[in-house]
Amino acid sequence: MDARTIKRNARNYVDWKRTCANMLLALMEAEDNKAKLAQDRYLETAHGTVGVDDDGNVYAIEYIGSSLNCPSGKYYTPFACSNVDPCPRCHGSGHTAKSHDCEFCKGKGSRSLSELAKMRNETIPQTVLMLAKNYDVQADVSADSFPCNVCHGSGQIHNTCDWCEGLSSREAYEDQLWQEELDAQADKYGMHWESGEGDPLDQFLCMAAGWSLGSD
Repeated sequence: MDARTIKRNARNYVDWKRTCANMLLALMEAEDNKAKLAQDRYLETAHGTVGVDDDGNVYAIEYIGSSLNCPSGKYYTPFACSNVDPCPRCHGSGHTAKSHDCEFCKGKGSRSLSELAKMRNETIPQTVLMLAKNYDVQADVSADSFPCNVCHGSGQIHNTCDWCEGLSSREAYEDQLWQEELDAQADKYGMHWESGEGDPLDQFLCMAAGWSLGSD
């Protein structure tokens, strides 16, 4: 699917106005039944469920569906995503065969140590330690240089694959577009997403009441 279709499908995935209205009505009903809500920690209203978290914050919640309803139909995390297919255009590399000069080292492959220290408002020893700790880069103080930490000393940056936007998987990119649009719509109506405690595939929309009860 193209990006426009994915975003349109995400916007149509939830009846945002109806869900927002029901949650507001549920929270209003809960405010009139604070004693029962404080005792049971949840309240089933005519317009939906209201719950209380461990800190006493009150929120309306509505089950929306499974996270498997995303474009790929798969469940994965950024650290465990072997089940998504590699991008068919870049073959999972995230970039194209074409490259351009690194804008940080101007294609030289190395950068000035003193210039970076000045840019960061640090001493040269501080910058040397930062490079070693954060980028595993060994600077040459006598030559006032270090291998560029952006292009890894090659002087070249490969162009990002425009089919997966550097994610190495078209499926992951489509799922990202889907979730970004869902997040944008939820934020527009004062809601946010949460996963189920029992089943992480369950997706819920939540709306904070703006008032709280005592914590557990």
